[in-house]
Amino acid sequence: MAARCHNNFVENVPLALLLAGIVELNGGNRKVLNGALGALLLIRIVHVEFGLKAPGNNGFGRAVGFFGTQGFMAGMAGYAAYLVKGYWGF
Repeated sequence: MAARCHNNFVENVPLALLLAGIVELNGGNRKVLNGALGALLLIRIVHVEFGLKAPGNNGFGRAVGFFGTQGFMAGMAGYAAYLVKGYWGF
C-alpha cells in the first residue's frame, strides 16, 4: 500500500513542482504560489488518505487527487504562459 502511494506521488508531484518553479522564475506572485502549493499539498493528502488508503483503494479522494493535481498543473502552466506573454508579442 505504501509503495503504491509513493509511486503515485513520484509520478505527479515533480512535474507540478517544476511548473511552480518556472512560474517563480518568471516573477509569479508569491501569495499565488504559496496558496497554490498549499492547495496541492492538501489535495495530495486527501488523495492518499481518502483515496488510496480507503477500502478497496477506491475512495472519493482518488478523484479529488487526480483532478486536483491535473488542475494545479494546468493552472500553473497557464499562469506561466501569462507571465511571459510579452515574449510572444501580446
